[in-house]
Amino acid sequence: GAPVPHAQITVIGSQDLTVANRLHRHRTDQDGTFNLRLPVGEYWVQAVAVGFQPRWFEEASQRGEALPVVIEEPGAEVVWPVLLQPIASVFGEVADLSAPGKDKINSGTVLLEGLLTPLRKMTSLVDGRFVAEGLLPGPYRIRVVVAGYVAEQAGLTLSAGENLGPIKVSLSKG
Repeated sequence: GAPVPHAQITVIGSQDLTVANRLHRHRTDQDGTFNLRLPVGEYWVQAVAVGFQPRWFEEASQRGEALPVVIEEPGAEVVWPVLLQPIASVFGEVADLSAPGKDKINSGTVLLEGLLTPLRKMTSLVDGRFVAEGLLPGPYRIRVVVAGYVAEQAGLTLSAGENLGPIKVSLSKG
């Protein structure tokens, strides 16, 4: 990822008893960093920005799981760069190859499967269109299944921040 200016930072203290004392909200500076002065304790830190995958602070040497940030000295200043992964999207339409004018298919099921994400099922809309948003960059397999038609599938790769499409899928009766 890259530094993200104006991302929302949420800091949750695990030892404070009241919600008002536990939750702190901040924004990153223009250079994508933020700094805080927090009391001694453990804190969970999350960064969120429009167009990016939300991320909990992770210690790089660990297994990629969210870990608490530990402040051990009173008055210690915490400075972090916020690195977020831009999300991607894909859109397209499903048409009947055998129909004159390639009529749109209104009831198709669109399956999108990525190596890093679980299977995502979408149904084509009334005008034959489909949209999948909030996807991580990477390789995907798209498959379109409609009763009475031969299923189609294709591979695609999404880049960070990409809005890929329109993908045109034409099905033939089977």
